[in-house]
Order: sequence, then structure tokens, then C-alpha cells
Amino acid sequence: TCALPIYTKRAEDHASRAVQIRKWQIELQMHWSEIHFHELDVSQGENEYLIQARIYLGAICPEHIRVEIFSDNPEGAPFIAEMRQTNVLVGVQGGFVFEAKVPANRSASNYTVRIVAALDTLSVPLDEPLIMWQR
Repeated sequence: TCALPIYTKRAEDHASRAVQIRKWQIELQMHWSEIHFHELDVSQGENEYLIQARIYLGAICPEHIRVEIFSDNPEGAPFIAEMRQTNVLVGVQGGFVFEAKVPANRSASNYTVRIVAALDTLSVPLDEPLIMWQR
């Protein structure tokens, strides 16, 4: 079945990967409430928006989360794009700037930023359902 390779990988080497995943989950659960959004800037280009989000992660490492731009689509699958970390907020420990370019085929107000738990072998939200929405 599909889950067998995932289980096998997590069980290798005395379940060291499973132990690492559990430590990561505990870290996120302990510090998830520290996450908050400072501000969101949207600038419009010819056919796209540049969206920049200033985010405070507290004690959570940016490698342990994924920042995404999300827009619902009533006629099909939602639009989801990963935002990339472009800067660190000066004078703010745990503060980062993330940005993404998205199509301008809908209003900028239809896009929202979300933060999800992310680790390369996990399926979010099945393995870790933590999601923080900008609005």
C-alpha cells in the first residue's frame, strides 16, 4: 500500500525519523501560539501581484513551517502557492519576510496568507493539522 514506504522510512534506524518527527510536533505545539502576522503588502504589476508578508514565528524555525498564499475557487481547486523567505525583520528576533507573485486574474483581496506545519515526510493536515490563517 501507499503508507508502507512511509512507515518503513520512519521505522528505520531504531525509529530515529519517527522520534525526530515527534520532537518537531512537540516544538510546534508548544510555540504555535507565538506566530502572528505583522503586516501584508500587495503591489500590483501588469499581470500579477507581489505579496509580501511580515511574519513573527517566535521560537519556531522557518524550516519547520511553510508560508503559502491561498485563494479559494468556487469552480474548482483552490489556488495555493508557496511563499519564499526573502528577508529577516531587523530588530525582531523570529521575524521574517516572505513573498510570492500571484496572478492578477482576481482581486488582491481574494488572496490570504496561511502558515502550515511542514516537514518533508509529512502530509499536512493529516500528520500535523496546525494551520494559522492571516484572516
